Amino acid sequence: MAPQYAQKFRDEWLKDKNFKEWIVELENDNTKVRCRFCKCDIRTKKYDLNQHLKTKKHLETSKNFSVSRALTKFIKPITTKTAQVEGAMCLFIAAHSSILSCDNLGELCKNCFKSSEAANSLKLHRTKCTGIICNALSPHFQNELKNKINNGPFSILIDESTDISVLKFLGITIMYYDTDMRQVN
Repeated sequence: MAPQYAQKFRDEWLKDKNFKEWIVELENDNTKVRCRFCKCDIRTKKYDLNQHLKTKKHLETSKNFSVSRALTKFIKPITTKTAQVEGAMCLFIAAHSSILSCDNLGELCKNCFKSSEAANSLKLHRTKCTGIICNALSPHFQNELKNKINNGPFSILIDESTDISVLKFLGITIMYYDTDMRQVN
């Protein structure tokens, strides 16, 4: 009888339509693979992999993973009007008040503007407000500032201060002549 050789894991199995969704390579043993659905180890022989595909356990557990669930069943997507309101509120908060007031401001808008669809679907709290300010508004205004200054003259004013809790703050102000508004900003 011929000796059995140990088949090693092949990267091409990760591209095979029958295996790619469930096969996981084991780091410590290249003669076995793990089924992502069944959580069991299988020898790395193509015959064994094909046999595993036909098992009752694999067929039942793979059904649970194959059912795609739309997020719209769990969360209601926001409308463009709601996104505009959230952006405007974040801009107002960034310019005029503390982010901590965002939680109460959103609830106040819901209570005061009950007939507005945008206000009723408003879900704006500190974390989302901070994300909108840092990831959407800040890059927009930085690019706008760069485009307005362009190659024109400008001045940078820097001031450093320390508060009572020994936190250091650095204030940076850029003064430039805005050709559109014909004034120094």
